[in-house]
Amino acid sequence: MSAAGWRRWMALIILLALTARLGAIFTLKRWDSATPGINRQLALGLLDNGSFTFREHGYFGPSSITTPPYPVVLAAIFRVFGPKTPNAYFAALALNAIFGALCAAVIAKLVQRLTQHATLAVVAGLLVAVWPPQIFAATFAQPMALATLCVATTCLFWVRSLQNHSLLPWIGFSLAAALAALIEPPFLLVILLAAGITPFIRNWPADVRVRNMAVLLLACVLLLLPWIARNHAVHQQWLMTTTFWERVWAGANPNATGSDRLRLTPERHAAAKLLIEADDSTDLVRAPMMQIDPLSPTQRSALRDLPEAQRESLFRKWASEWLTVHGGVWLGQLPARLIKVWWIDYDHPMSRNPLALIPRSLAALLGLVGLLTAFRARLPIGFLTLVFIATLIFAGATVASVKQMVLIEPLQIAIACAGVAAIVRKRANRAAPSSKLAEAAA
Repeated sequence: MSAAGWRRWMALIILLALTARLGAIFTLKRWDSATPGINRQLALGLLDNGSFTFREHGYFGPSSITTPPYPVVLAAIFRVFGPKTPNAYFAALALNAIFGALCAAVIAKLVQRLTQHATLAVVAGLLVAVWPPQIFAATFAQPMALATLCVATTCLFWVRSLQNHSLLPWIGFSLAAALAALIEPPFLLVILLAAGITPFIRNWPADVRVRNMAVLLLACVLLLLPWIARNHAVHQQWLMTTTFWERVWAGANPNATGSDRLRLTPERHAAAKLLIEADDSTDLVRAPMMQIDPLSPTQRSALRDLPEAQRESLFRKWASEWLTVHGGVWLGQLPARLIKVWWIDYDHPMSRNPLALIPRSLAALLGLVGLLTAFRARLPIGFLTLVFIATLIFAGATVASVKQMVLIEPLQIAIACAGVAAIVRKRANRAAPSSKLAEAAA
């Protein structure tokens, strides 16, 4: 494929992805129900008094319930378009659409770098552009689209750094990785694994390995340390967020299912469907859906008025007590946690929707087959594998969530296309000697 042809395909991928996501936003009228979650309250606090504060369980004060990048973005949008207005939420969702479109292009470039097969790279980009779960993720005023773009960009820069030992690609990798970890703290595990293997990558000369370690450390210090230091000043603990032990407890309690959701009974499924279809949900009785919902009155009383760090300590205590008695049950649910993050959270109400179930099943199956095929073909998929491993480790230790699934889905598509490219190359190599023999016989 010529350079001009490649640029035209990249432009088409971006345009198609952007159109699909904006189309979904308009079709669903998501500016009226953008579901910003905790980001809205944090953004309003930044807008009103410049403080990162949150109110929960009766306590109002400095918060580390999530990291600052997306609340800061949302606060900036609120400042321009007005707080909590439809225009503001449409702007946030349109920005998500742009992030999603760029992610599709990055995946195409990643596959092209992995396989040197332009056609399959274009196919990968087109798939991400129109993949229903990726489109739907952009219709929430949440950081999923931005985080997915950062993770995909990190993978692209890693592969470029393997092929090009100059400093610039590695700076791109280091900054993208640190930003991804700042948006999604579980990505810190990926950085640690990458730092652990960097000294042993033979493709890099010794001086390049040392340089790369130093640059990665510097990027993490610049982007992550200020937030961690702020949290230590506020909570007297070195941490990224105050939700880790709550996530552990969500997988270590009597109602645990392997994800942050309660078991999807027919009653809960019907209640969720009614909530989605209702024009006005203010009078509807919401059925408990999340692991946090069935807390006992005693537990809620214990959490009442506690600062976030103390609530984390309480969740750690509850999780530890339950695990001491029911450790075997927790281990027995490990396959469910891994299946839910690699495939689909079948306790999520949307999991029964064909637009979620079919694409997720294809991505999980073809991603696994592609991963094995790419390994056998010795494609440079080491860092993508680290992302998958870190995601499975974190989900295995805590719980699976839809957010984790959305983050790795474009990489599953990329690795599936890379596997197809490996098969095509293998068949072409087998056919080459046969054609030469035929020519010699003629």
